[in-house]
Amino acid sequence: MINLLSYITRNNIIELSTSDREAIAKNLIDCCLNDLDEDKRQKIHQSLLNKKNGLSINLTKGFALVHARIDDIENIRIAVGILKDKISLTKSTSAEVIFCIVIPGEQCRTYLSLMAHLTRLLTEPLAKEVFKQGNVDGIIDFIRQFEEL
Repeated sequence: MINLLSYITRNNIIELSTSDREAIAKNLIDCCLNDLDEDKRQKIHQSLLNKKNGLSINLTKGFALVHARIDDIENIRIAVGILKDKISLTKSTSAEVIFCIVIPGEQCRTYLSLMAHLTRLLTEPLAKEVFKQGNVDGIIDFIRQFEEL
């Protein structure tokens, strides 16, 4: 069974002070893939920005997801970016929290289970308020309480 705390830790929740999509993607990639060399991170960054490989998904309630499938890693990696100001995704939607998920090609089933679990977390009544506050310990505690249900 998926445990979100296996993927989301204090070290991969960051505050983002920019509204530039490229800078957001770079910061999130650097956060969740800091053990990879710069060339690999740049390749993944480009893949994330490429509409063919990287996707931006509005998860509603101010949450968004960008993700990419990459064969250069062994495990799913996640970074969570808390934005100081909302950014527009489309004319009618915006985001305050962006999840960046990098998936190894062979872990599609795990990714789908992870997404289902994450979606359930984000539909919890207090999710938006907890994430928007940007308090890392508060977010981790919220996820821990969700996992204990």
